[in-house]
Amino acid sequence: MEANNIDTVPQLIIKNIPILESETEDEDETEDTDTETNTEEKLEAKIDGLNLANGKSLMTEETKQLAVSSKEEKEMKKFIGKKTNIYEDNKLVGKIKLRKPRKINLNEFIDLEYAHKIEGDEREIRWPGETEFLVYEFDIIKEEEE
Repeated sequence: MEANNIDTVPQLIIKNIPILESETEDEDETEDTDTETNTEEKLEAKIDGLNLANGKSLMTEETKQLAVSSKEEKEMKKFIGKKTNIYEDNKLVGKIKLRKPRKINLNEFIDLEYAHKIEGDEREIRWPGETEFLVYEFDIIKEEEE
């Protein structure tokens, strides 16, 4: 495994899609009042990892850490120490293994903009009013290591 370490903080999960065990409704039995929403929900049910706006950059080592709102801690716990599929735009781009997170506050997040490349406006759109964050270092899982 190749370690992605830096002494500071960084990158950000835009969307963490929960793992769903299976689809319980038969497509023929479901009334599609909003086809777009139903299609998106079915696609999300097939995602077995993290769907990230910056998924490809994780695999090219441009991103050294993931940052999330502290409110996402419970959802993220299931990925710590496990091989986790990484998606971008619902397409598999690689696998990582998350390490235990470090808690940071808003001032630390702002100080580390150079490392995670998430500026104030973008942070506020993703997490309005949020002042506590978690950052995760990770290892990239190469195909030959699987």
